This record gives sequence, structure tokens and C-alpha cells, in this order.
Amino acid sequence: SSAQVHLQIMENILSDGVTIEEIKSEALDMFEANQTGYVDGFVRFLPSGQVLPRCFTGFEKEISELSVRDDDVWISSYPKCGTTWTQEMVWNIVNSLDFKTAKTKSLMERVPFLELTALTESRHMENMKK
Repeated sequence: SSAQVHLQIMENILSDGVTIEEIKSEALDMFEANQTGYVDGFVRFLPSGQVLPRCFTGFEKEISELSVRDDDVWISSYPKCGTTWTQEMVWNIVNSLDFKTAKTKSLMERVPFLELTALTESRHMENMKK
């Protein structure tokens, strides 16, 4: 059946032991009807129970299995407080003020923004790259 095929696809892109379930609720239906940012809807990730945009499905395994190195630099900030400026500054410091590359590659290519990439539907990401 198509549900079994869908499950097999999900098993290949999600971490071991992680599944998703469709959410049926009147409140979610009302939320989805009154916004346009997430047309693909939301799902519940199990066993954590987290409700996230469906687009996170394509990144869950990659983020969960991310190899963290001792020399990684993490930027953590509150929204609207200079995150982009900080990303730009840190990238240039770490890369010996390589302004040529900074001007030719987008900040999204140089500084991964896990929260934004994983929680933004691909149609919005394409607009950001332009």
C-alpha cells in the first residue's frame, strides 16, 4: 500500500528509532488555515513527541547524527539581536579575513544555520538564496 511505501521511505531518512505520526486536531487545522508559511503541515516526531514542520523530516537524521568537532564554533543568539552580523564576523575571523570568498559565497553556504534550514520549507529557502 502507499502507506507502507511512505513508511519505508521515512525509515530510510529518519534516525533509527525515530518515527513520525500525522496529527489530527481542530486547533492544528485552524492554525494551518490561517498561515501560509508551512503549507506542508506539521507532524509529531516519536519517541520525543516534538511537533515540528514536516520539512524537518528531511533533516532529522543529519542533525541527530551531526559529528561535532573540538574546533567547531557555535553561534547561539536570540532572534533579531545581530545573529547575521555575528555569523559574518566570526566566519571572516576564522577564515583569515577571506573577503573574496565572503563576497562570492552566500552566508548560508559559509555558516550553516541549522534551525533556519531545518525548519523552513524548501520553497522559502530557494527565495532566500536569490
